[in-house]
Amino acid sequence: MRFVKKKYMMLTAAFLLLLFFFVLAPHYKIVEKVSSHQLDRSFSFGLPPGLYEQDITLELHTNMPFEEGLEIYYTTDGSIPDGQSQKYTQPLTFPVEPGLRAVCLRAAVYDSQGELVGGPYSGTWFLSDAAESLDGLLLVSVMAQQEDLFGEARGILYPPVSYVTTGIGERWHELHAQNFAQEGEEWVRAARLQIFEGDGRMVVDQGCGLSVSGKHGSLTHYPFSLSCHADYVYDEDCNRFAYDFFGENTALRSQTYHYNSISFKNSGNDYYWGDLRTDVRGTMIRNTVGLRLAKEAGLLASEQRLALVFLNGEFYNLTYMLANPNEKTISARTGLSDDYMITRKDGERYAFTYFELKSLYHSFPDLADSKILKDRTRFERRVDMEELFRYYAFECIVGNGDWPKNNYQLWRYIGNEQADNPYSDGRFRHWVFDLDCIYDLEEWLEDPWTALFENPDGENCLMITLMQVESYRTQFVNTVFDLLNSDTFKEEHILAVIEEENNRYAPWFAWLYGAEAEAGREENVRLFRENVLGRRAQVMAYLEKYFRTVTPYRLDILPAEGYGSICVNSMELENESFTGTYDAAYPVRIQYRDLAGRPARCWLVNGVRVDTEELVISGEMVKEGKVTVQPVPLSIKELW
Repeated sequence: MRFVKKKYMMLTAAFLLLLFFFVLAPHYKIVEKVSSHQLDRSFSFGLPPGLYEQDITLELHTNMPFEEGLEIYYTTDGSIPDGQSQKYTQPLTFPVEPGLRAVCLRAAVYDSQGELVGGPYSGTWFLSDAAESLDGLLLVSVMAQQEDLFGEARGILYPPVSYVTTGIGERWHELHAQNFAQEGEEWVRAARLQIFEGDGRMVVDQGCGLSVSGKHGSLTHYPFSLSCHADYVYDEDCNRFAYDFFGENTALRSQTYHYNSISFKNSGNDYYWGDLRTDVRGTMIRNTVGLRLAKEAGLLASEQRLALVFLNGEFYNLTYMLANPNEKTISARTGLSDDYMITRKDGERYAFTYFELKSLYHSFPDLADSKILKDRTRFERRVDMEELFRYYAFECIVGNGDWPKNNYQLWRYIGNEQADNPYSDGRFRHWVFDLDCIYDLEEWLEDPWTALFENPDGENCLMITLMQVESYRTQFVNTVFDLLNSDTFKEEHILAVIEEENNRYAPWFAWLYGAEAEAGREENVRLFRENVLGRRAQVMAYLEKYFRTVTPYRLDILPAEGYGSICVNSMELENESFTGTYDAAYPVRIQYRDLAGRPARCWLVNGVRVDTEELVISGEMVKEGKVTVQPVPLSIKELW
C-alpha cells in the first residue's frame, strides 16, 4: 500500500514538474522573446514592425493565462521596461516626419505582485514620407541599455566625442585609454538587433552581443564602427545571422548564409570629418569601390551594403554593413564547411608564420646574397601561386598604402578535396578587405610598391624574395599587365563605379549631415577621380623602376575563325579582339581552345605562321612596338 502511495506521489510530482516547464516556466524567463506578434501569440503590438509611410498606432495586447491583474510597461529609449517604466493604458500614436524616423518600443508584462511574467518584447517601426528612396538600403535598429552604451563605467561608446586632431600621434595613448578603444569579452554588451530591407521586410530579429569595431582610423572619430555577434549567450534560440545580405547566388556559394559576426563600418581612414586633419580626404566610398574592383579581378573579397543605423530609436550613423572576414564568411562564399576552414589576418609575416608555413617563411634566403628561393616546390604545393600574384598585383595597382603590414589575410580549407570546388584543394589563398586607403596615398602612407620592393623589412619580405626567381618575376609582371589591360582597370570603368557608388551614398549624406558637409565630401570624390586617372602612369613607372620594363609594346589579338576561347597568361578571353600592353623582356603565353577543348592548329604572328599549341610572345617577335596574333583552329578535314 505504501508502495502504491509512493508511486502515486511520484507521478503527481512528475506531472507538476511538467506543468511548470511547459505552462508556467515560460512566463518567468527573462530571456527576450521574438518581437514579432506573428511569432509570439502571447503578446502583440497590433502592428508588425516594418516601414510605414503614414502615422501608426500601436495597441499592446497580452493573451497570457491568468490575464487578470497583468499590466504592460513599455519604453521608447531602448531600455528594458520595469515597474518604474511607462504603464500602457491606451494606444500609442506616432506621426510620420520628413525624411526617416525610427520608433523603438520595448514592452514587458508584470503581474499584480510586480513579477515579470512576459517579455521583454521589442519592435521597431520606421516612418518615412519618402519610402521609395530607401530601396536597396538596410535599416538597422539596435536596442541596448543606455548605461551599456554611454555610461562612464560600462558604456562601450563612452565618451562619444571625436578624437580627430592634428596631434593624434602624440595623444594615441590617451585615445586607447577610453572605453570605446577597449577589447575583449568584458566590453561586449547584450543588445537586440533588428534589420530590415529597404522595402520594410524584417530579415533579422534576435539578441546579439554589441561591441565597438576596428582600430586606428575607425577609432579616431565618432560615430564609431559597431560589430554585432551572434551567440547563444545573447539569444538562446540563435547563434547565427541566417540571411543572405548580399544576394549573390553563385554555383559554389552556400545555400544557407550563416554569419556569426557582422559590422557596421564608419569608413575607417576614408571618413569625411577631416576639417582638423588636412591629410584626411575622405570620400566614404573608397572601400566599396575597391571591393567591387577586387571581385571583378577574380579575388575573394568582403561585400558591403549601405545601412542606416539607429541606436535605441535615435539615428546613429550612415554606415556600410559587412560580414566580418572570418571562417563563417569565407564558408558562405565558397560553399565549403566552416568546420574545416582556418584563417588568420594581420600583417603578411604574421599571417604566414601562424600556420605551418612558419619555418618555410623563415627559410626564405637572405636578401643580400641569395639568388633562388629554397623549398620552392613545397611553397608552390602549399600556396595558390596564380592567386598570390594576382592578389599582390591588385593591391599594388590600387595603391593600398595601409597594406601589407595591415589588412592581410590568409585562409585555407583542410577538409577533403571536392572535385567540383576549386577552393577545396587545401592551398593558401587571400581574402581582400579594408580598402579605405586606395587611390589616395597620404603623407603617412607608403606606396605598396615602395614598401615591397624598396623598403622591405621583417614584416613584409615575401615578394622581394620571390622576385629573385625569374619565372616568378615574369608571372608577377605579366599579372600586373593582365589586370591593367582588363576591362576592370580601364579608367572609364573605374570612374563609372565611383559614380554609381557615389550616387548611392550622396543623397543620404547630404540629408543627414547637410549641404556644406556634402560639398566638402564631393570635393574629396573629385580628388579620388583624379588619383584614379593618374595611377596607371605611376604603376608603369614603378614597373620600369623595379623590373626594368623599358620596351613596352602593344599586343593585338584577332579572333579565330570559329568559336572558342583565348587565355593570355592567366586572363580568360572570349573569342573576341583584344588589345593590351606588355613588355618585351617578359614572355607572354597565349593559348586557344575550341568548344571541344582542342588547341589551335597554328598561329599567325605578324602574318607569319607559327606551328605551336601554346604561343609564347618573345622580344624578337615585337615589330615596331607591336605584335599582332591570330589563332588558327583545326580545319573541318582535320577534325574528321
